[in-house]
Amino acid sequence: MLLVVMTASLLSAQTKLVSILGDSYSTYEGYVTPSTNELWYYAKNVPQKTDVQNVGQTWWHQVIKENGWRLCINNSYSGATISYTGYDGNDYSARSFNTRMPDLGQPDIIFVFGATNDSWAGTPIGEYKYENIGYGDLYSFRPAMAYLLQRMKDRYVNTEIYFLLNDDLRDEIDESVKEICKHYNIPVIELEKIDKISGHPSVKGMRQIADQVNTFLGGAATGQINDNNTPLHLMKPAYRVGYGVSKTEDVKSVMDRVLRYIDSETPAQLVDKNTGEVVSDLKKITADTQLKQGAFRLTSYEWGVTYSGALAAYEATGDEAYRNYVSTRHQLLADIAPYYQKIYAKNKTIDSNIRRIIDPHALDDAGAVCCSMIKAELLSKNNKLRGLIDNYSNYIINKEYRLPDGTFARIRPQNNTLWLDDMFMGIPTVAYMGKLTGETKYYDEAARQVIQFAQRMWVPEKGLFRHGWVESMEEHPAFHWGRANGWAILTMCEVLDVLPQDHPQRAEIMKLLKAHAAGLARLQHHDGFWHQLLDRDDTYLEASATAIYTYCLAHAVNQGWLDAKVYGPVAQLGWHAVASSVNQKGQVEQVCVGTGMGFDPSFYAYRPCHVMAAHGYGPVLWAGAEIIKLLKQQHPKSNDSAVMYYDQEVKTDAPIFNYNATTKF
Repeated sequence: MLLVVMTASLLSAQTKLVSILGDSYSTYEGYVTPSTNELWYYAKNVPQKTDVQNVGQTWWHQVIKENGWRLCINNSYSGATISYTGYDGNDYSARSFNTRMPDLGQPDIIFVFGATNDSWAGTPIGEYKYENIGYGDLYSFRPAMAYLLQRMKDRYVNTEIYFLLNDDLRDEIDESVKEICKHYNIPVIELEKIDKISGHPSVKGMRQIADQVNTFLGGAATGQINDNNTPLHLMKPAYRVGYGVSKTEDVKSVMDRVLRYIDSETPAQLVDKNTGEVVSDLKKITADTQLKQGAFRLTSYEWGVTYSGALAAYEATGDEAYRNYVSTRHQLLADIAPYYQKIYAKNKTIDSNIRRIIDPHALDDAGAVCCSMIKAELLSKNNKLRGLIDNYSNYIINKEYRLPDGTFARIRPQNNTLWLDDMFMGIPTVAYMGKLTGETKYYDEAARQVIQFAQRMWVPEKGLFRHGWVESMEEHPAFHWGRANGWAILTMCEVLDVLPQDHPQRAEIMKLLKAHAAGLARLQHHDGFWHQLLDRDDTYLEASATAIYTYCLAHAVNQGWLDAKVYGPVAQLGWHAVASSVNQKGQVEQVCVGTGMGFDPSFYAYRPCHVMAAHGYGPVLWAGAEIIKLLKQQHPKSNDSAVMYYDQEVKTDAPIFNYNATTKF
């Protein structure tokens, strides 16, 4: 049976949420999401630029306030065009309306205020086109405009959409906007005689826009909401990072943005360090030949995580672009290794990024990249990476420093120190060597390492791991750093993925994973993130740890280790947070930079965040891949405004419904 106790028709009287998709006319400092968007209107405006001095004077703030509505998201960007062509013919795809369109939350009303910069920049007008619009078409206005409105209609099904058309634009832009909006049945609010300073609305102009919008809409709303006339419990909250069941295409869109960015910033080439010339003939490699430098290092542990994340993305989506990204770089490293080994053997200094693959000095040099190569080898079975895999794994298993009982350790910052990070930097490779070779000794060693780390670093009363453990300390401080706890639970997922079902330590590791998942879930922030220090809510919200937890919890659900009803909503909320951290360029924001070990809270709380911190990119791809699997394998549904996971597909879109496992919809 299916009992619907509240229908969508009763929602019309609720306070409406409004989102703005605009250009400079709709910006204001502190009110635009994401905050990295370029602005025109600031809290301290220069008088010669504009007389608008506070947000209450903006057109959109006045419309929202006077109608009793609330702002959902204002995703406006100064200088933005609807097409991908900007001023002087520059590529404006990163800031375009089409790129920003998916990031408007869940509004009841969307005001699109655009086409001004397309007119001013002289964007090619193009032909009217409503089907089979390709990427190249988006550099012309008409197909880009049609593409924008079609996607908005598809995405925001029950949302009122209005297009604000500026005055004094090129005639062909005016005509195109009205014709294309007519095609999609989207109302156009044609503005007239707007007062401006420096081409932008003044205080008077903002008031004129607000008045003209209100007039078009029939004036400001009248009547007061109360408990009798409105189902208040179904009012839409103003979520800051989004909420609800994601769509797979939206998840992949975020991942694709990241892939395009990292692909552009990590060239798979060799160059002469003195001349900068590309070296394509490997026989011409010398000690002066190095990997071409981009924003990130191809051989770092962070990029080993990125390779694994990209491979997971390929397996989840089938998109060869992710696999090709990895194989191109793995193969380059494998191809150049023999040449550099000969140079290095002659005691010559070589590029430090290449030295890591020839002669690793630490787990950071070896583990994450090696494990990604084993996964690639298992996927392709072409044996081209085996030489590097054997070299890396030999260091991990036979050369890495250890405590007397064999636990991976370091001699910094104190003698015989355990770093929680080193669980991930070494143990997954050991476990995957078991899968690659079939030899049980690797499984045994991996399981032993997990258990011995936990004996020293697990804090059961918290359900968390401490970051550091020093053998000589009588008391062991517990600072529960977010990303390190991420490395720990990710390690357990990696080990359990390959550890045989009948392995004697499997049940103990599984029990530890479940306890850790419970401890983490309790500490999730209401915006989906986790804190830099997990149990200290006065520390900042951090994206890389959040992405790792999102992956691990979703993965554990998909593997049947955790209950989907309990942890599915946690992972889904985590993804909303992760997606909000990816800016329009594909950079991951709110990522803590590389972090050593400390024994005071200030050390962790004040670690900087930066988009160049490489630790965020792989986890975002990994998280997105597993969320796509979660959406495909599990049965999420919104019920009474909350995300729920069910044992079977629930075939209803009613806002509230009763459910039992035997119901057939």
